[in-house]
Amino acid sequence: MSLTQTSTVFAAIHENGLNDLIEAFYNARTHYFVYATPAFTSSTTASITSIPAISFPGIPGGIDFAIGLRQPTIDLHPDSSGGSAVLPPQAGQFTVSAKVVLEVPCGDRQQDFDLTHGRKDRPIINASPQATELEIHARGSLINAAGNISFKAEEIEIVDIAPESLENVIECIMRLIVNAVLQNIRIPIPSLTLDAFSLSIIDGPRIEEDQIKVWGTV
Repeated sequence: MSLTQTSTVFAAIHENGLNDLIEAFYNARTHYFVYATPAFTSSTTASITSIPAISFPGIPGGIDFAIGLRQPTIDLHPDSSGGSAVLPPQAGQFTVSAKVVLEVPCGDRQQDFDLTHGRKDRPIINASPQATELEIHARGSLINAAGNISFKAEEIEIVDIAPESLENVIECIMRLIVNAVLQNIRIPIPSLTLDAFSLSIIDGPRIEEDQIKVWGTV
């Protein structure tokens, strides 16, 4: 059967092309992946998004923190890891893997942890950020909403956290954060119009053969 099957148009993007797109988006719009409170940044920039501190009684200004996702990598079914994936994609699913840096100001040393590229020196008044790096893996499916393909994580696995109850709590929080970040990665598939012809998507998106596939008709 032809690629178009019973449709008149077929389109697909391979996971390699998708990861190239994510790399370009990450490098150009890093602030969609890095968030920090006033102790770390005074305003939103091209590389970081400013968010409010967590309010807590007795802590003036609230609890400051920063969180940054390193460049994520997406694997479309079937599994491309050779069997080493923590959460291999099942039929119709994707997996996304990334490292996450969590940072809080503490103490009085003057050292910072760069949320995208590693340690560097950056003075912070009366505080020294204490940072940790988590390796996270998520598995989920595609959503076709308002003419856009987007990604939704349904399972999260974090490597090397104990006890299990702490791992479950952190994975719950990280699933919310990962989905919030994934909402920024969308592939538009609107209906197209050219003179008297209108192209509309009638099937998909599907994840098959390391690709996202859609079919349309005129």
